[in-house]
Amino acid sequence: MRLLIEQVFNNNTAVVNLGDDQHAIVKGKGIAFNKSKKSFLDSSKIERIFYLDSEESQKDLYFLLKDIPIDVVTTTYEIVDYAKKKFNYSVMDYIYITLSDHIFGAYQRYNSGQYKESHIPDMSDNYLDEYLIASKGLNIINYNLNIHLPDSEIKNIALHFINAKTDKKIPKHNDKVKVDFNKLIKQIMIKNNIFRTKSNRRIL
Repeated sequence: MRLLIEQVFNNNTAVVNLGDDQHAIVKGKGIAFNKSKKSFLDSSKIERIFYLDSEESQKDLYFLLKDIPIDVVTTTYEIVDYAKKKFNYSVMDYIYITLSDHIFGAYQRYNSGQYKESHIPDMSDNYLDEYLIASKGLNIINYNLNIHLPDSEIKNIALHFINAKTDKKIPKHNDKVKVDFNKLIKQIMIKNNIFRTKSNRRIL
């Protein structure tokens, strides 16, 4: 199946039209290489797909794309998606902003030699699910961003999930809000010129 590209972020990430006015961010190695808007990509190359569940998360995407590289953004979405699917874990949408900001900060400190291990107390006895999510999240971060943060980072990640937890029901895929990604991305580009700045290009 071929999907119509609405916007290319980098060689590995793009926004596609899924039909029926639905769009998604897709990620895969070289999936958008030499591609442009209105061209097609092969859906068999998709490794990850990211949906937005609410209007609030659309606003979160706006702030994320303005300040944080797309690789960090998609890494955050991958971790939260894992929590939702494997643990049925429901979180407030602001976690996309807070966790992305934390991951990017840790990435920058690691590469500049200024990273320090976390000394916050271990609360895994009371928050087992959050620590299991965070353990997987650390593996995702280290793999996606090609770094090696220590195991103490699990406590930091878990804390983000503890603070953002909600009893709100997780919507099914067919309940998701339909998002006009094309319009959203155009607005971001026009208002912030974010895809032409060094800080917002792919970091790897």
